[in-house]
Amino acid sequence: MEPSLSNNNSYGDCEIIRWFEEIAENASFVQTQTLRRIIELNFETEYLKKWLGNINMQEMEPNLLESIYTSLVPLVSHADLEPYIQRIADGDLGAILTQDPITTLSLRVYPIKPGGRILEFIYSSKHFKTNGGLIAGTATSHYFASEEFKLKQKKTKSFTCSPLKVITSGDYKQSTYCHLLLGLYLSPQVEFITSTFAYSIVQAFTTFEEEWKDICEDIRKGTLNSTRVTIPMMRKSVLEIITPNPSLASLIEDKCNDLEVLNWASLIPKLWPNAKYVYSISTGSMQAYLKKLRHYAGHLDIVCADYGSTESWIGVNVDPSYPPEKVTFAVVPTFSYFEFIPLYRQRQDCSLSSDDFIEDEPVPLSRVKIGQEYEVVVTTFTGLYRYRLGDVVEVSSFYKGTPKLNFICRRKLILTINIDKNTEKDLQIVVERGSELLNQGRAEIVDFTSHADVTNRPGHYIIYWEIKGEVEEGILGECCREMDAAFVDHGYVVSRKTNSIGPLELCIVEKGTFKKILDYFVGNGAAMSQFKTPRCTSNKSSSAKKVITREEWEKKLSDAKIRREDMNELVMNYLVTEGYVEAAERFKTESGTEPDIDLATITDRMAVKKAVQCGNVEDAIEKVNDLNPEILDTNPQLFFHLQQQKLIELIRNGKVEEALEFAQEELAPRGEENQIFLEELERTVALLAFEDLSNCPVRDLLDISQRLKTASEVNAAILTSQSREKG
Repeated sequence: MEPSLSNNNSYGDCEIIRWFEEIAENASFVQTQTLRRIIELNFETEYLKKWLGNINMQEMEPNLLESIYTSLVPLVSHADLEPYIQRIADGDLGAILTQDPITTLSLRVYPIKPGGRILEFIYSSKHFKTNGGLIAGTATSHYFASEEFKLKQKKTKSFTCSPLKVITSGDYKQSTYCHLLLGLYLSPQVEFITSTFAYSIVQAFTTFEEEWKDICEDIRKGTLNSTRVTIPMMRKSVLEIITPNPSLASLIEDKCNDLEVLNWASLIPKLWPNAKYVYSISTGSMQAYLKKLRHYAGHLDIVCADYGSTESWIGVNVDPSYPPEKVTFAVVPTFSYFEFIPLYRQRQDCSLSSDDFIEDEPVPLSRVKIGQEYEVVVTTFTGLYRYRLGDVVEVSSFYKGTPKLNFICRRKLILTINIDKNTEKDLQIVVERGSELLNQGRAEIVDFTSHADVTNRPGHYIIYWEIKGEVEEGILGECCREMDAAFVDHGYVVSRKTNSIGPLELCIVEKGTFKKILDYFVGNGAAMSQFKTPRCTSNKSSSAKKVITREEWEKKLSDAKIRREDMNELVMNYLVTEGYVEAAERFKTESGTEPDIDLATITDRMAVKKAVQCGNVEDAIEKVNDLNPEILDTNPQLFFHLQQQKLIELIRNGKVEEALEFAQEELAPRGEENQIFLEELERTVALLAFEDLSNCPVRDLLDISQRLKTASEVNAAILTSQSREKG
């Protein structure tokens, strides 16, 4: 039976699970049907007519329609659609992007008892009218003010602690105070704590540390602090709920006095004893707040919310018991029509182009490969056609027939000066290393951002910290040095050794700086629930971009002074990385350029690389250990990938019993320690289940590209090790 595409809001838990299992099993078919529905609904729009013309799609096979659509309709970004959106905002009532306004909502069933309360830190920004009379605002603002939001509470038989007037006030500071007040007033009923992003929860409890005494006073007297909350309608809605409760106020006061001594550790379970978990988006840039959120959550699980964007929901977390760092999202094939642009990271030794990845042609959901990185492209029911989201994801595995995605980062959120390239994720790891030293004292990082300063030579990275607590200058210096050394990108390591990138600079900003950034963001019409601290900043405003003429550009090129030493370093780095030992020796003699490693080691390194490429993994491991045993001792991921490659070679050569024994004795214990390793092991062992490998969904493991991928990883690790040894 073919799966149904309709959503029924009266479904119970079991029906929803069965529906999801069915569409996941038939994800490829469901995707082609979803695309057909989107095109049928919006076929008469100006935009689709422009690209598809008057094609007869009624009798067309789904796969043919999919092929024609992706061939004729171009990939777009927001800039491409802006003229169409502006016309709609200005009052053009024609069928520009959509034929009819369509609203779809997939209700999430919260596992709580009927009548339970949710402490939701949710916020709606103020709406405004466009020139054409349309009401505009953020996606969350529209949702929280909608009938669908009320329906969600009714269907799940659970209600947020705060009334609508608190959520839609447009003043996040006053709303936060009321959320906290009502959350504590109704604390025995609260089943879990949630917000769209982890940042909002951390921000709320940071505020609570300063305002808890006023909140207790309001609970004791049944009042609402007139300084904290001034909006009349909000005051009225809150005062209709609370009545004096001196005993509850005293109980909370006693707990807060104890918590203050403990630096507010386990605040959530102590103040909300019936809370079962904390629920929010905590992947990507939100991982920066996980440590503080866990500090507040104590023993409670942090359940990662589903994966979505302003444009479309994408996937669901089917493993809610996993910690946020290991969460993947199963794509729901009815949300939108999804495509995936394969992305390949540029070689670390070559200069950067204007982008951060090399792209291939987009592929449909049914053709994605495990281990490959992609940018997500969506075609939605609401008028976005082949729209690039800018999210970089990796396919970690499959849930039945639909891929499970691991969110990697946003595109172009990178630090780069010349041949270096560091992503938001790289920056997060570096800051965590520095904060470990900071946490040895009584200080912690409130928030951070960064900047690649190229105004002086050599250029260098700047990391900005806002700190809570006191810390000595010497410790900050150690933090800075630790972070500088923690960047592992080969381009950065080499550039630091040659001084083509200067030392990292750590700047401490005044208390409240990041709060001012938030205030500015909200003051310009955005919602608190959508705020994300920018991790990489520019000195220039994006709204004040300067258009440079050809003559100005040519003059800049002619005036540019490229030092011969820098060019020589770039050439030498290429020769060393690619293993051209004789050419490197000649170039060293002719130019006087010293490589960052001993040239005598190149031959040994290339022997390791060749061994992996030829499938002689055991020989490669021995050679790596001969070079430096610490390489594999300190890099469990690399060692696992080498052993995984050995397992692949055993399977390739038909040594089934030996492969099973090796997997059980050597790889299974590592899988028990690391969920990602376990998934990769299960994927590899799946090769044994297929007699005809041409139909095997993981047959790409037997491609030569898998050997090359492992060989490249080993090569990079040896290079990094040798660079440090010489330094």
